[in-house]
Amino acid sequence: MKKVKKWRYYCDFCKKAGTYGPPMAKHEKNCTMNPGRGCGMCDRLDNSFPEPIETLMAPLKELEALRLKQTKTTTIGDLEIEGSPRLVDETKAAIDKLRKLSGHCPACMLAAVRQSKADVEFFDYKAEVKNKFKKGGRITSVFQLETAIKHGQWIYLHDTPKHPSWIAHMTFKTVMSLLDCRPTGLYFAVPNEKETIWTRSIG
Repeated sequence: MKKVKKWRYYCDFCKKAGTYGPPMAKHEKNCTMNPGRGCGMCDRLDNSFPEPIETLMAPLKELEALRLKQTKTTTIGDLEIEGSPRLVDETKAAIDKLRKLSGHCPACMLAAVRQSKADVEFFDYKAEVKNKFKKGGRITSVFQLETAIKHGQWIYLHDTPKHPSWIAHMTFKTVMSLLDCRPTGLYFAVPNEKETIWTRSIG
């Protein structure tokens, strides 16, 4: 029997960890909790760079300031309970402002929400990603798939856009079965020029 010590790499900004350095270094560079982050999504889609995080967080900070201003304290016996207003319309307006400031980039929007620690109950990252892309041409070969992953291109799987790293971690057998699968299979995800302004339904 032998014991083997292995290095484990941790992101300085979030709780993500891994056993291989280069992927973790790439993650940390674009981590949505990194104040000086780059954005792999912006860079891949239109060769742009993200707005400063303070600019993106501005609408959310304004929302939180308004919520704090309208927070009421109720006293029940010896117990004081703070009640924060829901601010439905104001929250939707803040998300809309954030969406425009970020150039409709879901990753930049998520970074602003996480770093501001704002209570934005109607923001849905997955829906924003789905709204950002539309289904392009079908991927028919391992070479096409490998090239797409290498260049960081998002890929449609079962009508849902997936980050290339998600596809890269699949087994070869799974990938081959998906390439042969019709009519689902794998498709290139391309930027949607006519994005729908979307906010999660309010219940």
